Formats: sequence, C-alpha cells, structure tokens
Amino acid sequence: MTEDELTLRVLSPDGPLLEADRLLEVLVPLADGGPIGIRPRHASLIAETVSGPIRYQTETELFEVELLAGILSIRNNVATILSAGEMAEVETAPESTSNPYDKLVEVLESEDEVREGNQ
Repeated sequence: MTEDELTLRVLSPDGPLLEADRLLEVLVPLADGGPIGIRPRHASLIAETVSGPIRYQTETELFEVELLAGILSIRNNVATILSAGEMAEVETAPESTSNPYDKLVEVLESEDEVREGNQ
C-alpha cells in the first residue's frame, strides 16, 4: 500500500464485514454530531461512531453502507470500524440523475391498469 491509498475495514463480532482498498475518501458519522471525512494520510484517531451511512469512494464509484454504532480507528492509511453488527450495501452512481419516484409512479400506473381491466 502506498501513502496515497486508503483502506476501509469493517469488523463485527461475527467477523469481517467489508474490506475496500484504494479509496479516495471515507465519510463516517461520529457520536459528537458530525461526520468525519477521511482521506489518505489522515492523522491517527480513535472515535465513537453512531448508526448510519458510511460512504466510501474509489476513483470510479461511490458506495454507501448502513452500519450500527461502533468504534472508528484510523492508523497508517487504514480506517477500521468495529461495528455492533449488520449492514446493507447500496452502490450509487455519482452522476445518476434518475428520479427515485419514477418506480413508484410506474407501479401505481400498472395497478390502475389492472383495476381498469377487472371492471
């Protein structure tokens, strides 16, 4: 690993949940009320996290992971989160312009068509 590469590790009592290398940035919500932005060569740190989204970015993709509260440790370009448990991962595209309500409208329209067909 070079000085300009950041690694994110997420560990739980059940074992490793995630490891991502060559990251540009990681955003983690902290217990003091604000998120912390972590980039390569960040100073060493230990902090308490709260449940919420962890965002991490490679050169081409942005990811978001929902984690339970835990402890964040940053040392030697490795951000390690010791989390109480479960997580869900959602890949998002930074340039995405789709409207999140489009799918809802589509479902409602198809239900209307079904109802009209049954009458």
